[in-house]
Amino acid sequence: MVNTRNSKRKSPPTRANNDAKKASAKRSRRNISDDEELGSDRPLILVPPREDDFNEKTWWMVDLSPVEEASLQGASALVKRCMRTYSWDEAKARKVLASYRQFIMLKKNIQDWNAKILSPCYLVDQMWHCHILDVVNYCHDMMLLCGHVVGHNPDGALDYVAKQKRDDTTRASLEEHFGSYDETIWDYSPDEASEIVNDVANQSEG
Repeated sequence: MVNTRNSKRKSPPTRANNDAKKASAKRSRRNISDDEELGSDRPLILVPPREDDFNEKTWWMVDLSPVEEASLQGASALVKRCMRTYSWDEAKARKVLASYRQFIMLKKNIQDWNAKILSPCYLVDQMWHCHILDVVNYCHDMMLLCGHVVGHNPDGALDYVAKQKRDDTTRASLEEHFGSYDETIWDYSPDEASEIVNDVANQSEG
């Protein structure tokens, strides 16, 4: 007699089944939900998670009053860092922040994520560097403020012609989007820019 209980065998795995298993395993290893993988148009940023202390508008508010365990997020932390790093006073740091905000807004509006279209002036670039050095918060901040990480090209000034074109485009875009720009900030000579802003800041305090 034939033993019918053991006569049923599992069908050999098909190529489609193998591919499906591999895809499922890959998703599990990446620990990404289906919604994130299929429904989101934002880039996946592999940085440590954080809980946002601010929203897109309140991030730019500056409060320099001494507070225990002050947040490392937001414009207040960035302004304090620039004041320590560059020996700026509060008035100068706030003026640069206003122009930095316009620059970041332009980056978002034009979607210049890879520094191909716009260039910052010297003082705005200094603040941008201070922001980027806090790399984890910078990535989260840009996702909060722009929905995309804003890249910086440290070698962008090596091509003088391309840099000059980006400078001209930035000034034209500032006028188009905001009506005008702060000439004491958007002066592209480092020495002159710092000297002019210091004079203006001292006059405003006097």
